[in-house]
Amino acid sequence: MDDKSPMRESSLQRWLENSKIAQAKSSSGPTCSIEVALEGTDALDHLTIPSRTHLTSRIGEFAIQVLREARAIEKSEHVGKGSPEITAAHIDEAWWVVRRRVRHSRHPVALIVTRIFQTVGSICAGLGMTYVQHPWGATTFVAAALVTLGSFLAEQLLARGE
Repeated sequence: MDDKSPMRESSLQRWLENSKIAQAKSSSGPTCSIEVALEGTDALDHLTIPSRTHLTSRIGEFAIQVLREARAIEKSEHVGKGSPEITAAHIDEAWWVVRRRVRHSRHPVALIVTRIFQTVGSICAGLGMTYVQHPWGATTFVAAALVTLGSFLAEQLLARGE
């Protein structure tokens, strides 16, 4: 069977119609559709109808994540009073951000401060351990250990909130 056979085209057409119907039934609000064509590939040959429907919904979810990230990128870079404009560069950067889970920090100053506290805390803990026989050495070690631990926890909290 060649790639242009009527049987293959009709099954693909039925699958597209079924996936559009399934998407229309599952959506609760207004919908917007983007058509994706996979030409010159046999990637969909051995997928069942339920797996194709699931693939369609997963592609839709990924597209929504990319669009949300592109809006966030545009919002952070937008200057002036004009309406927002999401460009191809925004979409491309958002695709990489969503795909690789690479995000720019939303709290760059807070992260720098926590890392400074981590460094200073580590130095003070070492200094406190060196002079642990003196009363101020043990106090310095305990205080530095608490500051360092707190700054590591704060960094994790900031990273989780991104």
